[in-house]
Amino acid sequence: MKRTMILFLLLTSVFCILTGSAVPSQATLCRIPDMEGWKMESEMFQELSAPSGNYGTWHQRLFIDPFRRALVVNLLCGRGPGELFIPPGPVSQDDRPIGFGATYETIEIEGFHGVLEYYPYAGYAFAVSLPDSCTLCIESKALSKEQLYGVTEFLVRNMFPSEK
Repeated sequence: MKRTMILFLLLTSVFCILTGSAVPSQATLCRIPDMEGWKMESEMFQELSAPSGNYGTWHQRLFIDPFRRALVVNLLCGRGPGELFIPPGPVSQDDRPIGFGATYETIEIEGFHGVLEYYPYAGYAFAVSLPDSCTLCIESKALSKEQLYGVTEFLVRNMFPSEK
């Protein structure tokens, strides 16, 4: 029995090394997918780690569409970045009288809650709270609110197809 167990563990270890782990790591899951019609201009992937352990991942991609409009996508996952705080209930506010004219509203995309921000000089930004302590942030100076919403829907559907 003991010999069989050792042989089984050895074969399982060799299989996992050769084919990759059977259980995907968070680093594998927290990736921004490619988007048809968009060219990836740059990409950065950073493990958020310290001597005390791994605290998650940060994946960033800069996409350019055929009209040369830029879209920045950040995906933060893990306990380091933590959960995105979404105020309960519908919220629609601005940052006046002290701010720069930004507006904020709570949104729902594909069943997930988030915040839409609009800065007159910087454009729209979405921040969406996703499963597994992930936050998707999408920003563009050139895209309309509707275009950015469509891109966000596409990314959420492709990253978490069975969640809601």
